[in-house]
Amino acid sequence: MNSGALVLSATASPVEQTLRMGVVGQLFRNAAVPEDVAAKAEYLLSAGLPTSRQPDQDPPAFDQTTLLLAQEICALVLEMAKERPVVITVDDAHFADRSSTDTLLHLQRRIRSARVLMVLAERTGEGSARLRTEVMRQPHSRHVRLQSLSATGVGELLAERLDGIPAESFVTACAELTGGNPMLVCALAEDWLAATATAGNDQTPPSAPVTGENYRQAVLSYCHRADPDAARVLRAVAVLDELATTANVAKVTDMYPSHVADLLSLVDGGGLTVDGRFRDPAARNAVLADLDRQEHTALYLRTAKLLHDEGAEAAEVAAYIAASGESGETWATTFLRDTAEQAVAQANLRAAVSYLDLARRTCADERQRAELTVRLAGVQWLVDPAAAGQHLSRLTADLRHGLLAREHAPPLARWLAWHGFADEAKEVLAGLRDTIADAGPALTADYRMTVQWLRFFHPRLVEDTVDPAFADRGEAAGSTLFTVLKDGTTSDSVHDAEQVLQSWRMSDMPIECALSALQTLLYAQCPNRATEWCKELLAEAENRNATTWRAILTDLRAAIALQLGNPSEARAHALKALEIMPPQGWGVAIGSPRAHLVLANTMMGKFDEAAEQLTHMMPRTTHQTRFWLQYLQARGHYHLATDRLHAALDDFQMAGDRAGRWGLDYPALTQWRSDAARVYVRLGRGDVAQRLVTEELELPGSRGPRIRAVALRVLASTDNLRKRVPLLQEAVDLLQHCGDPYELAYTLADLSQAGQVLGETNRARMFARRAIQLSKVAHANVLHSRLIVHSKPLPGSAEVADEFNPLEPLSTAERRVAVLAALGHSNQEISRKLCVTVSTVEQHLTKTYRKLKVSRRTDLPTELAGIA
Repeated sequence: MNSGALVLSATASPVEQTLRMGVVGQLFRNAAVPEDVAAKAEYLLSAGLPTSRQPDQDPPAFDQTTLLLAQEICALVLEMAKERPVVITVDDAHFADRSSTDTLLHLQRRIRSARVLMVLAERTGEGSARLRTEVMRQPHSRHVRLQSLSATGVGELLAERLDGIPAESFVTACAELTGGNPMLVCALAEDWLAATATAGNDQTPPSAPVTGENYRQAVLSYCHRADPDAARVLRAVAVLDELATTANVAKVTDMYPSHVADLLSLVDGGGLTVDGRFRDPAARNAVLADLDRQEHTALYLRTAKLLHDEGAEAAEVAAYIAASGESGETWATTFLRDTAEQAVAQANLRAAVSYLDLARRTCADERQRAELTVRLAGVQWLVDPAAAGQHLSRLTADLRHGLLAREHAPPLARWLAWHGFADEAKEVLAGLRDTIADAGPALTADYRMTVQWLRFFHPRLVEDTVDPAFADRGEAAGSTLFTVLKDGTTSDSVHDAEQVLQSWRMSDMPIECALSALQTLLYAQCPNRATEWCKELLAEAENRNATTWRAILTDLRAAIALQLGNPSEARAHALKALEIMPPQGWGVAIGSPRAHLVLANTMMGKFDEAAEQLTHMMPRTTHQTRFWLQYLQARGHYHLATDRLHAALDDFQMAGDRAGRWGLDYPALTQWRSDAARVYVRLGRGDVAQRLVTEELELPGSRGPRIRAVALRVLASTDNLRKRVPLLQEAVDLLQHCGDPYELAYTLADLSQAGQVLGETNRARMFARRAIQLSKVAHANVLHSRLIVHSKPLPGSAEVADEFNPLEPLSTAERRVAVLAALGHSNQEISRKLCVTVSTVEQHLTKTYRKLKVSRRTDLPTELAGIA
């Protein structure tokens, strides 16, 4: 200093408050203190009294030994003051130990005219009232309250730190962020310099303050050095955020509101907050990140309880419980469970998962934890079956040990089967079978539905687990599905399936009920009705954000599209299904979308894409499910289309063997006999092919028009030409009502070929033209290319077709009827669509046949279908 004064400085610390004379000792450990004075002080401090004490041993006044020591210390200071002025500074004096405080007061009373200046610094609202009172009683004492820096002061400090005068807007922003706290201002300056240093030469330095690591450390430094109560208030403000009123802070910190009000005013003066809110999110985040685990949990749970008691929104309360990391208390666990159910009802499934997961992880009661876990798995199943799968082993054990109610056994068995845990699923079903006799109607119905579902999709599971007689008494959709597979389509079966779909809702009935009903419509040869219902259920699944069911229903639409002879649409749906839910979520059912993609690509002639799908390995557990039958059938058709005849035959025969052993040998499910017969025809074994198809046509479930048409077309290829044409013509008539342009195109192509051989040129030409049109519509690209090549010399080529206008001689009414008839609609269907009588339809058709010079609807020009 310019005055030549000797400066003795010390900084008190809360961790050294138990060290007697700790602050006084710091004053003399200064290089500027004469050596003899320093040595004498060290001797006095080490020999004069014990160096430490317990906090509760602090005497109310000097004992004789301490008083004598204080007098000696004062004498040393006054002796040095004779030579030069002495300045004593103690920072954070409110943390000074009692002995040092009393010694400083003793010195102050004896300064008088000595050249000694004592500066004691303490924080506003902190410190010892006795120290402040005693100091201010002495003459010439002054109490100076340091104010925060003004905007001008902030600018001057920044100019000093940044070696230049910053822009006014920069200074204003810094003042608003720091409240004029010099430590925070300096931290912002350091962060700005750091950001400028890391920016490239061609980049403009930040024009606004940067809250980086230095600012974060300054915030934490402020908190750590603050009075413990003030620090608690700051942490509570950080947790409460917008909720940080005086009353709320008092409740979560368990302090008196008046004390909290004083502390809030105090921390506002420190520059971090204004009106009880953090000035910048970075400061709040720094405080939150610094919370230890115990205080973090306590503050968030107390805030959650506060909100709960005040009737806040459930989601807001749950968010604080979730942020705490544990629920801990019974009220919180119950609240999380109830809030999760509300989230499910509001289609916020991912929020429901987070609430249930937190409640499960922190629940102390084993039985309640098992119930929470099974509910968690059920919700997760709707969005991510792979995530739900991680709970299945635990739930199986809980059920085994009686911790889980048996009402949860049916869905658990279905989940286990989905993931291929066959042994565990059998255990669950066997345990339920032994007690089902005394079960209530709801559990019995769920059990029966589960059995029927597994009989269809995972038949190996129920072979040794369920009484077949009991399984045959299945519930609604499941039993109807097997009725259709065994006996073919009936009006009752379709009606029953639609009844299930009309009453089904995702919130209160298992999705398997709806899927069984949809499968019933599909195998009952009602693909258009299945499509409409599928769209309706998809809309509900989308509204509920149920990813799993969206994927499954989208895949089912692929199956429907294949039955409708639309491989392009089937391919799009199968790809979408895998996009909605990745392969790891599909479990054993991954065989379904993969099979649909292989078959659709094969039908479209996209053999490379089909082959790519076949490179994906199927899980071994899939081989024991119906999905493996789908996959074998699709792979067999790929091998057949690429001339791998023996590989195709192996796949078709393997599918037939599995279907027979599993009780699923139904033509509606897999026409493996007709598929194998195609191969035998190509191998020159028409006799074997004829036997297989004949056997298939004799099965009860083969009466569906599409099933019979496909079989007849294959059978026709085994007969002589004269018998072949009637079989193909019957197949065409059946397919006209099925809406399957793909199969119809191939059947017409076969008829055209037969007509050419028989010399019926005109009929062959007509069939070829229709086959060309339909093959284009159905994306049967291989057939379309072949027909175009062979039809070039025929009048039915593209050039001639473009010149032909089949509607020209028809009236408007006749045109409407003719177009619908060409599309394959029956007279009754046309009458309903056009709102006319059946008799009127027949009259229009008679006139149409006469004008177009044809004898029946199958002879109507193909171009009519294209006009629609």
